[in-house]
Amino acid sequence: MLYFFNIFEGSVEIPDPEGSELPSWAAAQAEGSVIVEELCREFPGRFGTNSVLEVVTACGRRVMALPIREV
Repeated sequence: MLYFFNIFEGSVEIPDPEGSELPSWAAAQAEGSVIVEELCREFPGRFGTNSVLEVVTACGRRVMALPIREV
């Protein structure tokens, strides 16, 4: 199934134009966690309290949202 990993910073959306073909919702969840970790590592201090990674299917169904926060 095709999943898109879109970033929201408040009302600003940064869409994932290509998406990723993944075998399951669990794989999409794991990929989302990896993306959040990479974003925080690559762009320290860039994301605020309203920053979220939203995972949606190709038909637009939101399957999860992860806050983008540095640990």
